[in-house]
Amino acid sequence: MILLFVGAGGSAAVDPDQYPVTLKFFADLPHDIRQNFLVNAVCTFLYQTKEKTPADIDIEDMLEVLDELQADLQKMGNINTITGWAMNTNGGIFLESQQQFRRVQRLIDKVSVNNLEPLRNRIKEKIHHFYGTRPDPEKLAVWESFLNGLLIRDPILEVFTTNYDLVLEETIKKANIPIDHGFVQREDYGPTVLEVGFWQENGKEWRLPDDGLLTKLHGSMDWLRTDEEIIVASSDFFGNPQRHCVLYPGYKGTPTKEPFRSFHNHLRQVVREKPTGAVFVGYAFRDGYINRILANLPKATPAFFISLEKDPTNFHPPKGAPVTDRMGYFLAGLTEEAAVKCCRFLEPV
Repeated sequence: MILLFVGAGGSAAVDPDQYPVTLKFFADLPHDIRQNFLVNAVCTFLYQTKEKTPADIDIEDMLEVLDELQADLQKMGNINTITGWAMNTNGGIFLESQQQFRRVQRLIDKVSVNNLEPLRNRIKEKIHHFYGTRPDPEKLAVWESFLNGLLIRDPILEVFTTNYDLVLEETIKKANIPIDHGFVQREDYGPTVLEVGFWQENGKEWRLPDDGLLTKLHGSMDWLRTDEEIIVASSDFFGNPQRHCVLYPGYKGTPTKEPFRSFHNHLRQVVREKPTGAVFVGYAFRDGYINRILANLPKATPAFFISLEKDPTNFHPPKGAPVTDRMGYFLAGLTEEAAVKCCRFLEPV
């Protein structure tokens, strides 16, 4: 069994304008979003406290800070938290008058309700705009040959991705590649529904599936939550992020909600199963929780990295990446040459 992990650079190989990496996504945001006073404030904060430059800031940075800001504002307005209690004039320790307290409350309402939440939703709408469109089938050739090449090395391919787009699903479907996506159609004309049991083994002891699985660790643009299940629907943004089965960019931490908990547990189990090889395509290793899981890869596992990094002096490998006794890499992204070199690297020594 081969473990294949795909990040944003894997989809950018198909079309970098349609599926931009996080840096380019932020640069491509509409002018009115980029000039929003909260966006400007966050950029200034990142410049001054994180030693970021304008060229370094991406959408992950932006939404992580906005999430943190919203959480802090909610604490300030909640008297049951130490922060909110301290701000309250009835026993608090920071404000001296009700007038001061009302001024703070108005500021919280202005930033959180009138500005912050609409801004975050607008950015998430743009995420759907970019990543929800289906790829051009003619541009999937490099992925078709790459997946088929890996399957020659090992008949079971466990594919994990943090991407929201439909590149991998469309490639698997177009090339009839034996990788399951975990969805079933309940009736002849009924909705296509996510079966979390594919990853849970219906509550039984976990075992390696007969065919590999495509596991979208952060969800998909076309997954929609209903009252009882997750269905494949339109990739359009429906206004309420909670309806979409997606972990949007920003701080994620340890997943506690299904199906993400089962997805990450499946990754943990595959790592424990001692894969014959581990391949990473365009993944930046920015998710600490995922990195801790991958760090348990056996030292004997051949690990191959296909990176967008063009300077070989900057590849050591990437910070947060698993380190094994046998490592190879190809720079400048997923190409036919990268696919060939990766498959050769995985041949038994």
